[in-house]
Amino acid sequence: MNFKKIIITFLIIICSAGCGNIEQTSNPENNSKVIEGDEVKVTSDISGYIVDISDNRILVVGGEIVEEDLNKLSINEILTKASPDATWLIIPEGQKLDDYSVGNQVDVWTTGKIDTSYPAQGKATKIVIESE
Repeated sequence: MNFKKIIITFLIIICSAGCGNIEQTSNPENNSKVIEGDEVKVTSDISGYIVDISDNRILVVGGEIVEEDLNKLSINEILTKASPDATWLIIPEGQKLDDYSVGNQVDVWTTGKIDTSYPAQGKATKIVIESE
């Protein structure tokens, strides 16, 4: 009888350990690297277009969104087409909203903490404007 209790307790502990929350962080100095031929590319956490700017945040969408969609579709239509690839991001400290414009194509690194609402929400640690 005691042996069964020990086994059950052991299994509960093992199963509980697998249910933990692991926080993944992103550090622009320690990025994911992809090797393509002889070239090593550093990858960002989020890539896409800025479609809205508000309250020290930018709304970045990716997925199947192309530059032409930014002028043709409303924000709601863009969010529907981009689903689930849209994230509100607080801009990094020391940067201003004036540095960004709707339509900028950006690569973004984050703290790794992303709220999975839709659109998702997080904090950027680095934003690189790829095209304006």
